[in-house]
Amino acid sequence: TTPEPSQSQAGRQLFVELNCVQCHARGADPGLAASLPELVKRHGELESWLPAMTPPSLNSVGDKLRDEALIAAVRREKNHRPYLLARMPRFPLNESQLAQLVDYFVAEDRIPDTGDLPPNVVVQSNHAAELDDAVTRVAGARLVTPDGFGCTSCHRVGKVEPPPGPLAARGPTLSMLGQRIRRPWYDRWVRNPARIVPRMEMPSVQLPVHGVLNDDLPTQLAAVWQVLNQPGFEPPAPNALRVARRSGVRERGEPALLLTDVLRVGETRQLKPALIGLPNRHNVLIDLEAGRMVDWWLGDAARQRTEGKTWFWEVGGTSIGALQPAEHELSLRDAAGRRWQPIQVGQFVTELDDWQHQPDGGIAFSHRMTFSPEPDSESTVTLLVRQTISPIWSDSAGASQSQLDSD
Repeated sequence: TTPEPSQSQAGRQLFVELNCVQCHARGADPGLAASLPELVKRHGELESWLPAMTPPSLNSVGDKLRDEALIAAVRREKNHRPYLLARMPRFPLNESQLAQLVDYFVAEDRIPDTGDLPPNVVVQSNHAAELDDAVTRVAGARLVTPDGFGCTSCHRVGKVEPPPGPLAARGPTLSMLGQRIRRPWYDRWVRNPARIVPRMEMPSVQLPVHGVLNDDLPTQLAAVWQVLNQPGFEPPAPNALRVARRSGVRERGEPALLLTDVLRVGETRQLKPALIGLPNRHNVLIDLEAGRMVDWWLGDAARQRTEGKTWFWEVGGTSIGALQPAEHELSLRDAAGRRWQPIQVGQFVTELDDWQHQPDGGIAFSHRMTFSPEPDSESTVTLLVRQTISPIWSDSAGASQSQLDSD
């Protein structure tokens, strides 16, 4: 609702009395930023610290922040820009004065939602539909990295810090940003930050990331918003030595990839895996030691890292669901009705004999499995098993689907 004029006018007067624009830029007032270059001329050693001495702009702050976040900012309850050297004084404001300031910012800045407009006024919404949690985890996790829109290049997300760089390129922490920032403002901001805060270092997001969510920009931005607001969300760790991935773009005609090196899956280690990465960015993990498929995820297939003198691969995407069947995937039944289960030969239940790429982007592979009716039985039979895992694409060209086909 629109604040009462007297309340917002009192907030405007309080804003002037507190002399906020002495430090903060707002509208035609440049704030402290206007005088800092002169300071740097006299003290050249401060030049690299100029961004850390510049208080954040208050342009559109009433549209940007939720009411409770505005109050928290005035109270200095939490610092979302730890790199800043400039600090705001703690003003001894009572609850009534805080409410007046909030009402002033809201009345001046906030663009009304559609529900506040007359019924004959129609506003085109930029909001995409809410996405499924699994889709959000997979697509959003990629989009916030340098392989997407590059959010983690300048902002902290979870435990992932941006790489060292100029202070001018540092931004506030983005984890759970919906607790502070209003979604309508986010939708306007990411498309053209400099329109709201002139000379803003953040680039505008005008083009979608190819091969993600049908190349639909509003849907991609919705995925970023949702994943950043998932409690405990951690993006992929940066600076992998190598990334094994496929593009998710059907027209490229990419073959599947096969990785058989040591692989880390969370806290566990697969000594002899068969990781298959399909061109639609679906990946499956077959544990050759156990002789069964154990995981299926979307996104990158794997990332290579080092730890001390150890080189290893780790799973590159977000699991759709770990597959841990109580029994083996394959078993035999003889004429007497006995079930023959796979057994280990040495350390492994099976090993790959050969594999071939398929015209549809899938992969066919052969492996031997030995079966026995009892764990210690001398009766065994060894069979050659041939399997094919293929991608399934939607009718929309270039769109990857949460499907695969296994024969």
